[in-house]
Amino acid sequence: MAGGASTRKPFAGAACALLLAFAAVVLAQHALDPGLNPWRHMISEYANGPAGWLMTAGFLAWACSLFASATIIASPSGGLLRGITQQSVAAALAIAGAGMLVTAIYPTQTSAGALPRGVHLSTTGRLHDIGSGATTLTLVVAAALSAAGISHPRWFRPFAVSLLVGVGLAATTLALTAGDLGGLRQRLLVMTACVWQIALLSTVAQVTPRLHERRSPHVRPDR
Repeated sequence: MAGGASTRKPFAGAACALLLAFAAVVLAQHALDPGLNPWRHMISEYANGPAGWLMTAGFLAWACSLFASATIIASPSGGLLRGITQQSVAAALAIAGAGMLVTAIYPTQTSAGALPRGVHLSTTGRLHDIGSGATTLTLVVAAALSAAGISHPRWFRPFAVSLLVGVGLAATTLALTAGDLGGLRQRLLVMTACVWQIALLSTVAQVTPRLHERRSPHVRPDR
């Protein structure tokens, strides 16, 4: 329905704004907490720093963005994905949002991806690791499903495939050649996920209404 398409556009805009807010928080943390080397230390470690509340707010912003994206994809008028693929992408985005919410609530115990000497992993640390791991895994699944399920616009499928292949090769290369660059690998994955999510939201918000207009050329004006 045209009304659904017009509602989706500002909703997608809000999801993008929340996502960009998260990205801005991550960039700001590099200046606010220069003691953490971004090549080695994980983004989650900023939540334990001097501006930890800001990092937590950033995680919450991304969680809300993922929940909004799931709602948009799952909507009946909703997008270029259909059937089980549409439901699966929406579910993956919702799980990713829940994982990010857990990541925000329960801080990490690690430093540079490892537990400090003498520190034992607690329930809080385990929940954080489960939440962040679930977000990473489900975003990869959602990106792969979107690449398989979206054929229009024509640029989206090769774009999504290129992102997945590129980040996979880059992360593997970094892991094999430079084992002490966990922070860089994580930032690469997060940046790729953000780029893909923005591309997905843009596609759903902008292209779907045009497809609907093409499919409904004979609309009688209201009397």
